Formats: sequence, structure tokens, C-alpha cells
Amino acid sequence: MKWSLSALIMAAVAVLAVAHYADSDAVRAHLATIEALIEPMMAFADNVSVEVYGSHDGQVREALASFGAKSYQPYAGFVR
Repeated sequence: MKWSLSALIMAAVAVLAVAHYADSDAVRAHLATIEALIEPMMAFADNVSVEVYGSHDGQVREALASFGAKSYQPYAGFVR
């Protein structure tokens, strides 16, 4: 599948993507799938911020940090 975010990014003030994953293995699988796309996607905009929330393991935190993503772990609250 070929696609391009250039028109969307150029026209948008902000782009927000929200995804939910069952566990750290699912996050790793997603990152492996999009690994080749991360750098080109980051080049589209001057100010890119990636924030990830949830109970993910150290390997996921390291992978996210490798491209500048901020990782936030829960410390209190409700769990479904």
C-alpha cells in the first residue's frame, strides 16, 4: 500500500493519532511494522511530538525513546 501524509500535514495545524494496544508485545509488533516510516514521517513537520501512555515494559520505553517519544506510566487511577 502506498500513501502520503504530505497533503494532510501541510494543511493541518495539528494531527492527533490515538491507538490502543493490548500489551507491550502488540506495541512492539506495531513499531516493527512502522519502523521504516517513522523517520520520513517525522521529516514532514518542524515540531513533532509523540506521547505514549500505559503500562509498557522497558523494551518498549527504549524503542520509543530511540525516536524521541515521551513515555508515561500510570501511577494511580482506575483500571478496567
